[in-house]
Amino acid sequence: MPNWKKVIISGSDASLNSLNATTSLTASGLIYPDTDGDNGDFLSTDGQGNLSFGRSTVYANVKNISGGTLQKGTPVHANGTAGNASEVIAASASVASTMPATYVLNETLANDAEGLAIITGYINGVNTSLFGEGDVIYVGESGGFTNVKPTGSDNLIQNLGVVNKVDASNGSGYVYGSGRSNDVPNILQGYAWIGNEKGVATPTATSSIQNVVSSSYAVTASHALNAGGSTALAFSYFNVQNSSLADRTTYRLGQMTGLQTSVNAVAHIPLPSGTITEAYIGVYNAGTFASGEDMAISFVSDGGATSNILSSAVTADSRHQEFIIEGLSISINAGRTFINIETPNFTTNPTAVKFLGAIKLEL
Repeated sequence: MPNWKKVIISGSDASLNSLNATTSLTASGLIYPDTDGDNGDFLSTDGQGNLSFGRSTVYANVKNISGGTLQKGTPVHANGTAGNASEVIAASASVASTMPATYVLNETLANDAEGLAIITGYINGVNTSLFGEGDVIYVGESGGFTNVKPTGSDNLIQNLGVVNKVDASNGSGYVYGSGRSNDVPNILQGYAWIGNEKGVATPTATSSIQNVVSSSYAVTASHALNAGGSTALAFSYFNVQNSSLADRTTYRLGQMTGLQTSVNAVAHIPLPSGTITEAYIGVYNAGTFASGEDMAISFVSDGGATSNILSSAVTADSRHQEFIIEGLSISINAGRTFINIETPNFTTNPTAVKFLGAIKLEL
């Protein structure tokens, strides 16, 4: 028995200086823990009078309306209310109407049963045997949770949390990503994210983007145009493929779908008025150029006469020719500007030719 200094009689105003309980303590119907928790733990109740120490976890009351049993750890999507509880169904990355996962169930719920789900915090007593400690967990393509990030344009991506302990029945982890799909969505092949007029990233077909150079034909650092000082610059890049090039023919380069001989049939390169001071032009051939089969390059502004003619010898690699020109002074007018490609007499007419160009324009 503790060494009490006073005997408290019912109805008196006596006070108890101290009490050392060596067994479980029950007060006002609440059963207190008889051992201390870990540093940072909170004292919480299970709603039935049992108090315990545990991690800081935020819960919500939910009701399972999925039509079947949902296991503990299932990511669920809220789509209604029943009293003070959120009505939930299982979330699935491949079904947009079930995303995002609003909560993660903290207990197994039969259909129409109510219980607790985690908004954020610590979960244990789940199967994490297929994962590794520290693995990032996502909503699965077929529901549930997985450490494999979903792929494919039809799947949404939601990072739910991270694995703490690996175990088949008493695994644990931390939930921090419920409530929203929080990754850049997957999009179709051949599309890119481009900001619209409201600054929102929008899937856009790359085929609709003009004057784009594929990575296979990008200008390398060795051919980068010198920016130099504070000169205003304007660059144009173009990558055009043609099935074949004819002998002694002048092609106008300036669109994505092919080479044209008519100035009215080809999309122009929109440039302001200025002076071309540097240029890089590459001619890439799927086959080979024979010795002496040199191309001639010229610039045409507003469909007028040739502004300047450049020529180059075949390089050591006869599959391509390169024009790297500095010290130019070619005045152009604002509006339509073209680059002419003049072919020689070929030993064998080249096929699948690609052209790449970049210019420096001083305004």
